[in-house]
Amino acid sequence: MTTQEITTTMRAYAQDRFGPLTDLELREVPVPQPGAGEVLVQVTAAGVDPSIWHLVTANPRMVRLVWGRWGRPKWPVPGWDLSGTVVRVGPSVTELSVGDRVVGQARGTFQEYAVAPVSTLVTVPDPLDLTAVAALPVSGVTAYQAVESVQPGPGKRIAVIGAGGGVGGFAVQLAARAGAEVTAVCSAGKADLVRGLGASEVIDYRATDVTESGRTFDGIIELAGRRPQGALRRLLTKRGRLVVVGGEPTGTEWLGMGRMLQATLSNPFVPQHLHGLVATMPKETLQELVDLLAAGDLRVPLDRAFPFEAAVEAVQFVRDGHPHGKVVVAVGG
Repeated sequence: MTTQEITTTMRAYAQDRFGPLTDLELREVPVPQPGAGEVLVQVTAAGVDPSIWHLVTANPRMVRLVWGRWGRPKWPVPGWDLSGTVVRVGPSVTELSVGDRVVGQARGTFQEYAVAPVSTLVTVPDPLDLTAVAALPVSGVTAYQAVESVQPGPGKRIAVIGAGGGVGGFAVQLAARAGAEVTAVCSAGKADLVRGLGASEVIDYRATDVTESGRTFDGIIELAGRRPQGALRRLLTKRGRLVVVGGEPTGTEWLGMGRMLQATLSNPFVPQHLHGLVATMPKETLQELVDLLAAGDLRVPLDRAFPFEAAVEAVQFVRDGHPHGKVVVAVGG
């Protein structure tokens, strides 16, 4: 095992039971040790996305079945995305070395050190800002897969509904980069942001109901979760493509992904292509996104970085729907 001198304890946010965000406590805990195929990362920043609120609060209740054990979280430290520096390397690891700057995923990132499988990490070139890069994995890869699903290209009209958030900001850029004409649906306050990311048209959802606008699109990426599927289908061309990303509780506390499931189950019976996206996290896709960042062909639409001591406020800020782009927690490093 390759190592460097580090402390034996660290600060971490943790919870003993599912409950409100205020139950997350900043504690002093032992620094974990990497096993075979793992490294220990000193966390520079942790990404914040809506799933963190759901997993902390166990809302919807199905969270308890998947991520719980006897009413307690299987993994008490929240967070998925991280960026940082490798400080310890586990047995049999040859792909990464102490000192490497990395971005990727770990189970529990709201802590000063996190163990991560090598299979989830890619290296970050020196010019890139590690704090901003922490916003990339979940939102960037989800956007990449959503854009792939609607098949953008020159002459295609693509609508991104919920364009002003983290996934939406990446989706606008990737669709525009593919040559599509992108219509961004968001609040008026985020219009300048999405235009700067490549949107050719912006619709303020508070002033105009896009489903009553008379427009048609070759593809729609639905991130906001507020519009009926039938209304969205009427916006599509005859062979248009709709991808629904994410889900909120839909009248039952057990099934929080109802709209995504509805799209997938309806697909065989309609002329358009409907798809509920459950994003996966291929390392190759994350590497491609990092390469685009390094080449200047993609940027992180970062709203703000909260200090580590304000991590709970960061999760609530995202839950309340305020961000103009992505939010991260600056842990240290």
